[in-house]
Amino acid sequence: MPLRYFFILFMLVVIGSCKKTGTAKPGLKLISISPTEYSRNDLFQIDLQFTNGDNDVNDTLYMLRHVLNLNQQGLSTEFTVDSFPIPTYPGTHKGDLQLNFIRQLTGTYTYYYDPATNQNDTAVFSFVIKNSHGLASDTVRSGQIVILAD
Repeated sequence: MPLRYFFILFMLVVIGSCKKTGTAKPGLKLISISPTEYSRNDLFQIDLQFTNGDNDVNDTLYMLRHVLNLNQQGLSTEFTVDSFPIPTYPGTHKGDLQLNFIRQLTGTYTYYYDPATNQNDTAVFSFVIKNSHGLASDTVRSGQIVILAD
């Protein structure tokens, strides 16, 4: 009988001494998207800000592009999801992320999709950030962005 109480006491001490880690959900805020109507020669820039109490936002940023045009519905280009690895930000609870895209092939910026048809695309972008513990932020969304067919 005393051995059972010793075991229960031991387990309570072990469980009580365990430190919880990775319990804070990261936060994400859309600062700006510019321009809101862009052509083939424009640089498309997205500025985001993240917060996290556990200092572990170092996994992935997900970006979903949802094309609203009726002529895109049901096509594989109606929804596209891109993911970007996030660099480690040691010792900080807050940081900025900037994504830059261009629709011409270049070595400087990430290539972004042309409209699937010869018509302009109207799209909404959504963003989620995930930390190293697998916790995801709330989804933030842009307003409508026009991608000119040129």
